[in-house]
Amino acid sequence: MKKNNHYERAFEAYVRSLGRPCLAMNEQYRSLDGEAEDFTLKGFDFILPPHMVSASGSWSSLETEQQAPFFSVSEGSSGVEDVSQITWLVDIKGRRFPTGTRHPQYWKNWVGSDDIQSLSRWESILGAGFCGLFVFVYDVCGTLYPVPEEQLFSFAGRQYAFFMIPLSIYRDLCRPLSVQWNTVTMSTKLFRQYSVSADEFF
Repeated sequence: MKKNNHYERAFEAYVRSLGRPCLAMNEQYRSLDGEAEDFTLKGFDFILPPHMVSASGSWSSLETEQQAPFFSVSEGSSGVEDVSQITWLVDIKGRRFPTGTRHPQYWKNWVGSDDIQSLSRWESILGAGFCGLFVFVYDVCGTLYPVPEEQLFSFAGRQYAFFMIPLSIYRDLCRPLSVQWNTVTMSTKLFRQYSVSADEFF
């Protein structure tokens, strides 16, 4: 976790306000990937120890065009049958809601291809029971809210909303955004369909 990143600090404060354990990671250094000498792994931000996540039941029922589960607790990277045994590798993505003033844009959810590659590799390195999770932390700065107003989290003079989506789902549904910046994104429709708010997640 970066101490000067208000998005990460807000998420940590929110999790602790729920009485949940949350382990912040040191992102000062990138780790070498033993299988690819020319690639260093970008760190993730937090580890959320196993606990019951109500949203994951709906995630496990989502299907691709090939009728294969997007996210399954019984196969793939998780390697566990009980969702309450998953340890989440959290990568925080801070965005404003909305972005821009002249032409406001809502539900921005882009990430770097490097984020997906690194988080996927961490899943593989850590093995069974570990799943990547993108948490989009929205700094709500307008009059339209992504969640009901009573669900906004106030921290250090700002209001936040948190939306979670497993790496495996995001990876399957994202599309290229910028070749120059090497970024990808999900359509607003898909993101709103497959992400869940903090109130649904915890």
